[in-house]
Amino acid sequence: MLTDQTTIKDIAKELNLSLSTVSRALRGHPDVNAETKKRILELAEKLNYEKNPLALSLRNQKTNSIGVIIPEIANPFFSTIISGIQHVAYEAGFNVMICLSDEKIEREISNLKHLLRYRVDGLIASVSIETNHFEHFEQALNKHVPMVFIDRAWNNAQVSKVLVDDYEGAFTITQHLIESGYKRIAHIAGPKNLQVTENRCQGYLNALQESGLSADNQWITYGGFTQEYGAEAVKRLLELPEKPDAIFCVNDRTAIGAMLVLKEKFIKIPDEIAIAGFTNAPVSTIIEPSLTTMAQPAFEMGQMATEMMIKYLQTDKYEPETRILKTQLIIRNSTKNHN
Repeated sequence: MLTDQTTIKDIAKELNLSLSTVSRALRGHPDVNAETKKRILELAEKLNYEKNPLALSLRNQKTNSIGVIIPEIANPFFSTIISGIQHVAYEAGFNVMICLSDEKIEREISNLKHLLRYRVDGLIASVSIETNHFEHFEQALNKHVPMVFIDRAWNNAQVSKVLVDDYEGAFTITQHLIESGYKRIAHIAGPKNLQVTENRCQGYLNALQESGLSADNQWITYGGFTQEYGAEAVKRLLELPEKPDAIFCVNDRTAIGAMLVLKEKFIKIPDEIAIAGFTNAPVSTIIEPSLTTMAQPAFEMGQMATEMMIKYLQTDKYEPETRILKTQLIIRNSTKNHN
């Protein structure tokens, strides 16, 4: 009796054919008689036969699957990137295996081992806030696994990247605060070890410098990307002898955390302290006052990374490239003309 887990052997036995004949017919090989092929395909469909992708990969060295490692799914930025990845991959006939590092390097390493064990054809990744070494990705590179990093990238010329212009975005939003009349502008920055943190901080510093404003080291705090970190950082800034009159936050989540603390302390936004973020998360339009921010094209980043990956896989020609997308300043009520 045939079970739900139908195999080639089951089909061959039912039709009294050889395994090789059934295998060739299922693969569309031209040397199988048309009538025989028709009988095999009809029975395979009737029995819900499904090809074993792992077995195929062992023979063909291809699984038509792309591995994805992201820090978290609850963050709208990353969930939107995933939507972009899925959209392109599905249309091209590729499966996507998604793993979450939960912002921990140990889990990131485990995720990568898992994906390589399942023989993914390529990898799309955004590193965790703990990632301060890249030996695990180096091992994948040595196995000739094509890689595309999104947003939080490995700064290695041998891997591809899809980024936004973090420096220019930070420069622009800081310049907006300066032009609005704010002079004591603080920065709630991300983890020091990440390139995205460095680029946004440098854009902030250069905008101040070009406008003749000093950058007080006390007004820069490094730490994370969460709402909790934003709340903690703004409390430290409020304890300074000279408080800032505006704060540029590394992302919208830290900005929301900062805003909630200011509201609890009855500090008026933007009259006493202006707040600006970076991402354009959905919550930025809901919070009161609405949040001035730099919009990142997250969906397009996911699409572009996947299009690059599929091009590599379909041509078997991996030439690392870096693509940088523009951000867009969205001015809302958390900043205003302060002149």
